[in-house]
Amino acid sequence: RDSAALAQAMAASTGPADASRPPGVEDAHSPISLLELFAEEYTRGRNATIYNCQLAALSRRYEAIRKIRGEGNCFFRAFWLGWVERMMAVCRGGAVLHPL
Repeated sequence: RDSAALAQAMAASTGPADASRPPGVEDAHSPISLLELFAEEYTRGRNATIYNCQLAALSRRYEAIRKIRGEGNCFFRAFWLGWVERMMAVCRGGAVLHPL
C-alpha cells in the first residue's frame, strides 16, 4: 500500500511518464543557455549581481544543462547521468569538449 502511494506521488511530481528517461530527470535543454533558463529565478534579490556573473561564466563553458529533481539522490543521479553521457560520447568517437 505504501509503495503504491509512493509510486503515485512520484508519477504526479515528474509529470507524464516517458519511457526514454528515468523519473526526476528532464531532457537536456539545447540550445537554451543557462542565462535564459535561470535568469528569472535568480535575478531577484540581494545577490542578483553575483548570480548573474556566475550564470554568465557557466553559460560560456557549457552549452546545455539537464535539471535533476532534488529528492535526496540528486547528486548520485546527476553524477551517473554525466558519466554515462560522457562514456556514450567516447564510444561514439565524439569529441569530449571538457575532459575531467
